[in-house]
Amino acid sequence: MPEVIWKSLEWCGVERLQLEVEGAGVTAKGQLVGDPDGAPVGALYEIQCDAAWSVVRVAVQVLGGSRLDLTRAPDGTWVANGRPLPSLRDCVDVDLSLTPFTNTLPIRRLGLAPGQAADLKVAYVTLPDLEVAPAQQRYTCQRRDEHGALYRYESGSFRADVTVDEDGLVTAYEGLWEAVPARSSR
Repeated sequence: MPEVIWKSLEWCGVERLQLEVEGAGVTAKGQLVGDPDGAPVGALYEIQCDAAWSVVRVAVQVLGGSRLDLTRAPDGTWVANGRPLPSLRDCVDVDLSLTPFTNTLPIRRLGLAPGQAADLKVAYVTLPDLEVAPAQQRYTCQRRDEHGALYRYESGSFRADVTVDEDGLVTAYEGLWEAVPARSSR
């Protein structure tokens, strides 16, 4: 099971991710702690995808706060804590604010070649308030080799370069996050 730890470059924060990829699907379990707005926030999340990396379920627990259970049915219907969200109808991916991991979802699902781009509508979840709304995003594959790839990520007026390893896991998110190198066992 791959494990990644990221540190925030913009605020005091860290995220730990455990990823399990099996034939039937993908499960990502993450823990995030930090103070993006000067106030501490902590969250635990679990994201389940099918074998094609399409989101099926997202569960987020804000430490000391609320919980979100977001599911996507095969027909594209989304439900949050038992409430239908028709505005998410065309969304396949989810983007949790404050975490670099959710960039991996469309990167893996789309498999873009260098020069290719895709415009997406995603279910955007803000932390720590757990508000869910659709958001437009664009991914452009800049380059790819046996070690990974470089993508340009755009949403509204925001843009950043995102570097991923050969498994599509973020190693650097321009100005925001970087993976902490794994320590070798002694």
